[in-house]
Amino acid sequence: MKKQKNIQPKTSIDMSMVLATCAHDIKNSLSMLIQSLDELSVHIPEDNKEAIDNYALLYYESSRINNDLTQLLSFYRLQDQQLIVNKQQLFLIDLIEEQIARNQYLFHYKGVQVGIQCDDNLSWYFDEYLIGCLINNVLVNAARYTKDKVLVLAQQQNNQLILQVHDNGNGFPNEMIACQKAPATLAAPHTGSTYLGLYFAQEIAQIHQQAEQQGSIKLSNDSLINGTGGCFTLYLP
Repeated sequence: MKKQKNIQPKTSIDMSMVLATCAHDIKNSLSMLIQSLDELSVHIPEDNKEAIDNYALLYYESSRINNDLTQLLSFYRLQDQQLIVNKQQLFLIDLIEEQIARNQYLFHYKGVQVGIQCDDNLSWYFDEYLIGCLINNVLVNAARYTKDKVLVLAQQQNNQLILQVHDNGNGFPNEMIACQKAPATLAAPHTGSTYLGLYFAQEIAQIHQQAEQQGSIKLSNDSLINGTGGCFTLYLP
């Protein structure tokens, strides 16, 4: 009786590259879906609360998935040493207003008022795309968990840029604040959260370096709006 030979594949497949390619394709399709949602919003009657709530939920989940895919692609490029930090001098007010505009429908349908405290002449050196993705992710989450207000604040202090997003919700969970310095412990079993956004924010902050300093993030529950809401802080050297 002849023994069957184990047939080995002639070529190996880089599954991480395959997954990254799939994620990129999905992200492109999802971006088109979000654009279609933007166009659809003008046809929703303002007195149809159920339709507005359903739209807000759909828009939030689409934006959240899009952010997750962006983060996954960034992680892949970080691991493969393909993620290049393109720092250039930019005005903070432009960055903030652009990210708020990206989520204007979400804020509108959630009934959230967004304020900005930022000097029009404040500028800093950072990667516009990476920091934009980071702030966008924070704003999307703030829109979900706040009561009805969000404040974005930017200032220069002690030779570093401080960029904050405040809300008047119930604040960050204690376990999330506890793991912010060790995001590799990523999971919260009882909530199902992986804290991927927190890990992404820390990684993007840390690759922004100047001399011997590097960026960092901080979570706290001392919002300037109500004193107990969430406050996300990004520090850039």
